[in-house]
Amino acid sequence: MRGVLTRQDRALSQAEAVKIIQSADYGVLATVDAIGRPCTAALNHVLINDNKIVFHGSLQGEKIENIKLNPHVSFFVVGEAEVIPKEFSTTYTSAVAHGKAALVEDTAKKRRYLDAFVARFVSDSVSKDSRISYIEQGFPSVAVIEMTVEHLTGKARV
Repeated sequence: MRGVLTRQDRALSQAEAVKIIQSADYGVLATVDAIGRPCTAALNHVLINDNKIVFHGSLQGEKIENIKLNPHVSFFVVGEAEVIPKEFSTTYTSAVAHGKAALVEDTAKKRRYLDAFVARFVSDSVSKDSRISYIEQGFPSVAVIEMTVEHLTGKARV
């Protein structure tokens, strides 16, 4: 059953799971192809309002085709991890979101999301004019994907 962790002692709160996704630089998006095979892609992301995860990439490719065929996706993030050899174990924090993804067609929303990417990953290290110019140059050739989170869980062993 989705969202029921086998190890309840490792379950995190919703707020903790959100923090893991917010702070991670990348995660793994899982899609399903036309014949039911799973496909994954490591992607940068931005979390918007705790219930939208936004990705960007090429206008064409496997993830785009898969999302068009089947919008159901999962996104997995490892927050922190450390192997503890003497204990034959690993400490970690992780979160997984399940939901539906769609290509963003609205140009104003697409610009807002790309601006959120630039703000998160570039921030003040370049001028505002440079950030705007970069977005405008790439705008016609970039796809923006919005995932609406329907279910989110977090897990940790610390």
